[in-house]
Amino acid sequence: MQKFLSQTNNLFMFRFEGDNLIILGDNRTFIYSKSSYTENKEVFRVFSKSKVIELLNLSKVNNCFMEQREEVLTITSGNLTLELGDCCPPFCD
Repeated sequence: MQKFLSQTNNLFMFRFEGDNLIILGDNRTFIYSKSSYTENKEVFRVFSKSKVIELLNLSKVNNCFMEQREEVLTITSGNLTLELGDCCPPFCD
């Protein structure tokens, strides 16, 4: 996650398609996918960049894990977890 922080100003958007994690930034700008990705209007989970930074700083570990749990996408670092991301659409700003 550290290397992605400079690629967005305010938001991270996450979605799993199978086992492929897709990360978008502000205005749904592409940041990462391990396979091909074509922009579509699929729903992503939105987390503020400041909360992701806070999670990484508070956990004090180098690992970060993302997991899709039914309708909830979680980001875990150490023993801390973010799990209440908004949906984009409709909350993309």
